[in-house]
Amino acid sequence: SALHSNSTGYFNTANGFMTLYTNTTGNNNTAFGAASLNFNTEGNNNTAIGVAANYYNEEGSNNTIIGHEAGMGTSAHNKSGNVFLGYQAGYNDTTDNKLYIENSDTLSPLIYGEFDNDILAVNGSLGVGTENPDESALLEVNSNSKGFLPPRLTNEQRDAITNPAEGLFIYNIEKKICEYFNGNNWEQTSYPPSHQMKCMQDFVDFRDGTIYKTVQIGTQCWMAENLNIGTMIYGTSNQTNNATIEKYCYNDDLTHCNTYGGRYQWDEMMQYTSWPRNGICPTGWHIPSDAEWCTLENYVDAGTVLCSATGWRGTDAGGNLKETGTTHWATPNTGATNSSGFTSLPGGYRYTNGSFSYLSSDAHFWSSSENGSDAWCRHLYYSNAQVDRNSYDQAYGFGVRCVQD
Repeated sequence: SALHSNSTGYFNTANGFMTLYTNTTGNNNTAFGAASLNFNTEGNNNTAIGVAANYYNEEGSNNTIIGHEAGMGTSAHNKSGNVFLGYQAGYNDTTDNKLYIENSDTLSPLIYGEFDNDILAVNGSLGVGTENPDESALLEVNSNSKGFLPPRLTNEQRDAITNPAEGLFIYNIEKKICEYFNGNNWEQTSYPPSHQMKCMQDFVDFRDGTIYKTVQIGTQCWMAENLNIGTMIYGTSNQTNNATIEKYCYNDDLTHCNTYGGRYQWDEMMQYTSWPRNGICPTGWHIPSDAEWCTLENYVDAGTVLCSATGWRGTDAGGNLKETGTTHWATPNTGATNSSGFTSLPGGYRYTNGSFSYLSSDAHFWSSSENGSDAWCRHLYYSNAQVDRNSYDQAYGFGVRCVQD
């Protein structure tokens, strides 16, 4: 009674009682085992091995079903593109393009897959290099000669991941360090000390536990955020040479320091000596000289800056150094692209009289280079894409960026 109703179907192979029994026009089917593919009428390219394998399939095609009652179902169905392996594997599944490897009719098989979504799941402990994975582990990798290799991504590739899950783990090939997603941001799995980090890695300043981002710009490695070390004092007082690093926060508000970094008088920043130039920077870093600032400007402004010039200079160095948008900068934040990754925020400054001004419109950064009783500074502005070079009274409170030794 195999192929009992076949009319125009061709290249079919049926072996077993009532195999392909109702097939009429289906082609290229192979059925071994009593009642396998019993209800098939028009389905093509199916392979069913085992008693009642894919029993109720009528028009489904391209199935590979191996096992007693595998893919059988409880009523007529037309599922296609499935691979079921094992006793009653996929018995109750009526959908397409699935993989089941299991010796029961469960909908949570030991191995489950979706061919159209490129999904493969293991419902149990998986051992790689071991036949006995620890019962407490979903995955155990065992080797004494090879390592575990996670996905290796650039910053751009990492940031292109859609809706990353909390705990998602990668290796960042730009930072040369592993990272995980904490539900809001990507974090490094560890933070090297300031003198051992590689540029582009975040590092921890062990003096206070603050974590800083870094960026490679040409041949220089810069901190990608303002220094924020020290104890806040009120703007009405001058910073003094004592055992404590002192800082100003805009309008004497610590939350501004957390966003924009501290503001420092030149002597406090330099720690009351002009050499060495590390000043209040972490170990392995120093206060940039006037010449080092010019190197940065020329790199981001295609060599258009004359280092000895004062005032607004270059073409778009300021825009290439400023954070984009108006979250921190006032409108219009002219020319801001942050193409350098320097990510300058504004933050204003402290006048010599102790008052604060221009929180959202100005960013001033000290250099370690003096000009008489003043010191050279760089100034970025919300409505200008250039960089201003001028010298200021050392009693002003400006921001500090450190550059790696």
